[in-house]
Amino acid sequence: MTPEERQILNELLEKTNENHALLKKMRRHMAFGTMFRFLYWVMILGTAVGAFYYLQPYLENLISIYGGVSDTVNGLQGISLQNFL
Repeated sequence: MTPEERQILNELLEKTNENHALLKKMRRHMAFGTMFRFLYWVMILGTAVGAFYYLQPYLENLISIYGGVSDTVNGLQGISLQNFL
């Protein structure tokens, strides 16, 4: 092997090692990114479910009040129409 070939081979080895190190860093960053994205969505969904669980009694109360008001308004509309007919 000539000295020029040896030099080219050493340069290729250095670039290959550098490329390997960069690929390992990229893979590590990708794994951390995936993990944090998963935790992000778990926190968002967990917060939404927790908020619904906490607010559910209040929401049920509001829905029942709205249903009562709606029934009352419908009853009043029926009475007022019957009086004029």
